[in-house]
Amino acid sequence: MLHRLLSIATLLLVTVTADLAVRADDRATPFDSDEWSESRSAAVEQAVAESSDETDAQILPVQAIVASPATDMSGGNAFEPWSFDEYTPFIQRFGIAHDAGDGIGFDQGFTTLEWMTPITGDFDGSLLFADGRVLIRNDATVGANIGIAYRWYDLGTNRIFGGNVFYDYRHSEYENHFHQLGLGLEWLGELVDLRANAYIPDVDNVRGPVPNLFQGHRLIINRDEVAMTGGDVEIGVRLPPIESIQTELFAGVYHFDGHANDDATGWRARAQAQFGERVTLDMSVQDDDLFGLTASVGVAFRYLHRFLPPYTQASRPMDPKFFRRPQDIAAGNIASRLGEPIERLQNIVLTSQPEVATDAAGVPLNFLHVVEGAAGDGTFETPYGTLSAAMADGDAGTSITYTPFGGAYIEDVTMVAGATILSNGPEQYVDTQFGPTLLPFSGASTDLSMLPTLDGDVTLADNTRFSGFDVTGGIAGSGLMDVTVDNSVVSNSLGDAISLMTVDGAVLHNLMLSSTAGRGLLLDDTSATLTDVTVSLAADDGVEITSAGVDRTVDITNLSVDAAFTEGVDINLDGAGDLTVSIDGTNTVTAADNAIDATLGAASTGDLMLSLTGLTLASTAGAGVNIDGTAGAGTAFVTALDDVTISQAAMGGFFVDTATFDADPTTGAIDLVSASAVTIGDAASTTDIMGDGLRLLDPTGELNIDVLSIANDTGTGLFVDTKGGGTTFTLSTGAGSSITTTNGPALSLDPLDIDLTLDLVKSDDSPTEGIFIDTVTGNMVINTTTINSAVGTAILIQNTPAPLDILFGDASILSTVNDDFNTNVDTSVGNGTNLTIDFTSLSITGP
Repeated sequence: MLHRLLSIATLLLVTVTADLAVRADDRATPFDSDEWSESRSAAVEQAVAESSDETDAQILPVQAIVASPATDMSGGNAFEPWSFDEYTPFIQRFGIAHDAGDGIGFDQGFTTLEWMTPITGDFDGSLLFADGRVLIRNDATVGANIGIAYRWYDLGTNRIFGGNVFYDYRHSEYENHFHQLGLGLEWLGELVDLRANAYIPDVDNVRGPVPNLFQGHRLIINRDEVAMTGGDVEIGVRLPPIESIQTELFAGVYHFDGHANDDATGWRARAQAQFGERVTLDMSVQDDDLFGLTASVGVAFRYLHRFLPPYTQASRPMDPKFFRRPQDIAAGNIASRLGEPIERLQNIVLTSQPEVATDAAGVPLNFLHVVEGAAGDGTFETPYGTLSAAMADGDAGTSITYTPFGGAYIEDVTMVAGATILSNGPEQYVDTQFGPTLLPFSGASTDLSMLPTLDGDVTLADNTRFSGFDVTGGIAGSGLMDVTVDNSVVSNSLGDAISLMTVDGAVLHNLMLSSTAGRGLLLDDTSATLTDVTVSLAADDGVEITSAGVDRTVDITNLSVDAAFTEGVDINLDGAGDLTVSIDGTNTVTAADNAIDATLGAASTGDLMLSLTGLTLASTAGAGVNIDGTAGAGTAFVTALDDVTISQAAMGGFFVDTATFDADPTTGAIDLVSASAVTIGDAASTTDIMGDGLRLLDPTGELNIDVLSIANDTGTGLFVDTKGGGTTFTLSTGAGSSITTTNGPALSLDPLDIDLTLDLVKSDDSPTEGIFIDTVTGNMVINTTTINSAVGTAILIQNTPAPLDILFGDASILSTVNDDFNTNVDTSVGNGTNLTIDFTSLSITGP
């Protein structure tokens, strides 16, 4: 609705302006209203003295069309217009004003540009006009008032009755935009004026956010700006003029609703003095229980311009609606007030109701501020100069230490229990009574590239948080509970970047770690949650997780190890406690040795449980994944495996030795572990994976891989052997799976139960068989089988203990011996009737 009013008002103003711009053929000498205004007051006494003997034409400096209505009341309520000359011009008012001080809903001065124009000149004794104002505040924010008003002059009572409607706009210093509908009524008289105004903001946009701020040790929050709904009423008295000065005194009341914030109810006193036609001074004082006692003073300069021909003229004279002749003054005629400025609150009334931030229990949050080089007591106004000074404060353990303006600190920091140290680099939130609340000045370096710096080591304590620094040194903690390190860069040339030992409940988030002398991250007998951690360089392991006598859980999401000189992620269990490690999300690990290495130690009696999903792995001198559960009395479980890609490995792709594939070890039964995709190598470059592709030694349980892709060189593509451990294992794959192996067999299965679907099985130049199957049951369907130049038998199947059905699809064998079927496809040993094989087509080519 408010936007529609704005459009209508703007259209009317444009129409009036265009109408006034229409030109006639001749230009008359314009009437100089300034000279008339200056001589008006001096002529009053003479006009009164001579009015009984002289005509209006003799009194007026220009021709009068009709007699003054003030000298003849016989016309009743009939308004008798007059003109200074033979023309009936449109009259517009232009003005500029400035108000200094504060008032109802505003706290700074503002400058106003005014423009008022009649909409039509057809009405005698009344005026329909548009009033526009642009407000420019001292802080360069802007506002606007665009209104349409109607006033009617009742000659019989010598009073003016009026009404107006306004669209108001305010752009606040906090980049909020408010819109408002204004309604007004007015009763203007010779001695007494009465006005009433209503202010109705856009109900869908009464609130706008305001930044939080610090005062002392406190955080002030919930500072939404609120556009208040309300109204005001005032009554005024016009004092007798003194020469050319007309003075008015006003008193009134107002009330504004805060929309769930505090209301404002108060009184207002105002004085206004008009000097001639152009200059107006005003002063107002008001008081209420919300804004308090406020005062402002203003000055306005206004100019009335008569648009004489060739501009389009009005149908009836407008002069008496703006100008007052001497005899009108003498008779008390107030018709000229039809065109005077509308009095209302120009600023949309805004309020904010700040509150001190508290915790959930209602205890105010306490902040210790640190600014490099300062020497205060930790308030925002007088901060500490070092982090260590803040830690020495007696309230450090229950406070938030904050560097609002960053800094470069050279010191070792030893945190006290319960302390929190935050910088302004990342966006920092604290929990308050209104939920997570953003700290002022935070967010200066959300990408961690320009964090405040700390040259020194950080020692953690119980229930501490360290956040938002670029640390040259190490961060360490031992024997602790509940520690958090986040949004930081840690570079250590003397040891591990972060070392946590025997910590129960560590949170590590959004970290960039590097060490030229140790590990990126050491978690020794520690339960931790890692998210968005990057180890750019590690002279030792990228991440080392070691556990012994206590149950520990480590959850890893979005880990990146760019360069580790030994293992990328090294997991070790060597004790009675269980260790659960979960890696999910998007993870990339590049290492010289094994990218992922998980091992049960000889002293382990606890179980190691691994969940591996969302991994892209590369090893320049080791394996992609190595899981070794051969030692100790515990069991290595693989509870999840999915979306694993091994792009490079010098010692084999994915190795598992003595592990159980069980999605839920707590049930006592074997639950299927199912992966959507496992990719090992690239068929276009089989040498990226040297050694076996997927090797499972003595596995137990059930594993399904929807799409298994293996490409390797100098090893077996898919190698499964349960014979040594006597374990029971089931393996299945789905459509889209393939195995491409050079210098080794594509398949070596012995023994297990299978349900394999493979698009392609290819072996080139194997030093042994191309496909070897021993003591296997189940089903295998291959679309295309290619065996080239295997030194041994191309396909060897033996010792089938139960039904095994194999379809080799379109098969091609390039034999190193001959083209005899039985020589190249050997099923002669131990199969009996349990084995069924078939080919869609078969081609055997001998030497």
